[in-house]
Amino acid sequence: VARALGQCRPDTILHLAASGVAPQMREKLDQVAADLAMAENLLAHAPRGSRLVVAGSVAEYGLSGLHDEAMACYPGTAYGLGKLAMGLHCLARAQELGHRVTIARLFGLYGPGEAAGRLLPNLLKCLAAGEPVALSDGMQERDFIHVDDACDAMLRLAARAEAPAVVNIGTGEGVTVRAAAEMVADALGAPRELLRFGAVPRRSTDTPVQVAATGLLRETIGLVPPQRLVPGLDPAIFTDTPADLRAPS
Repeated sequence: VARALGQCRPDTILHLAASGVAPQMREKLDQVAADLAMAENLLAHAPRGSRLVVAGSVAEYGLSGLHDEAMACYPGTAYGLGKLAMGLHCLARAQELGHRVTIARLFGLYGPGEAAGRLLPNLLKCLAAGEPVALSDGMQERDFIHVDDACDAMLRLAARAEAPAVVNIGTGEGVTVRAAAEMVADALGAPRELLRFGAVPRRSTDTPVQVAATGLLRETIGLVPPQRLVPGLDPAIFTDTPADLRAPS
């Protein structure tokens, strides 16, 4: 990391790495230390005055509801705790090291490149094959945001010389897991009977509502990403970039 940063001397850095995406680290407290170590290594070797946008997570909030950036955080998972610790460390060290840091708390990302075992890729795979899908009751409300919309918002944040310490990256519109699953089934022409709601229990950390308050995002970058999981959706949205993001802006 030191060698790479020394060679390219970036003025803007987007820190997306997190140990929690590695299966062997998932939900182990070791990942908190690993996230802190990665962040410190990056901060220590970034050129002084760098603009850093650090990927946080809705998992930092922990509690259920409409999440405002000023709320206290009570993460219920090691992943959320690692993200929160990393973000706080970056903000604490920023002034000392002369960096400008913003934590971008990402909500329900989906789209090309998503891990196969996650909700939407699993739905697509099973329903396309005509196989049933075991689901929870599906009444959890989530703020699903397409990965390209999230990237666009992060780049807009990075382009701002000054920005708040923490900004939510979401659509501000909640969609239940049940509604999302039914929309995917309808888009594929698969019978809704394949959706086995209630076949598995919710996880203990599966909070009822995770929706972003987006007022600060709009104030900072001038827009809020759209909610693309709507009735009549095109299934290509899961494997391709949405059409209105393909044209240069």
